[in-house]
Amino acid sequence: IGVKGTTFQAMMGQMNVVPVLGTSFNEAFPILIALLVICNLLNVYSKLVQFFGLDALEFELSAPTASDSGDVLAEGRRLVERERRRRSEDRSLQLELNDRSSENRSIPLRAQIARLIEEGTLPQDWNASSPN
Repeated sequence: IGVKGTTFQAMMGQMNVVPVLGTSFNEAFPILIALLVICNLLNVYSKLVQFFGLDALEFELSAPTASDSGDVLAEGRRLVERERRRRSEDRSLQLELNDRSSENRSIPLRAQIARLIEEGTLPQDWNASSPN
């Protein structure tokens, strides 16, 4: 552009020459990018591929058709239903586990100790050494 004395130039320094790519790179690169953007907007690549008959190089990122959108909707519904079933199974399992754990918590301590003594896990004189 040829504007000198900008704040950007003061911070970054003079950027009019890229030594590796030559002196005209700063002029050609923005034009190249603009050209690529215009080609992308006008869908030039697809037209060139069709013109030369190179359909094997065509990307599969085409716009969805009516039949494709129906397939996508059906697949989405299947995924949602599968996730709902999985979450409902998880909830029922969690409720079942909570019921089991609440049953264990509702047993009085004396009954739990008696059961442990019956199972042989706890000796009968387990409390003999504790002071009363």
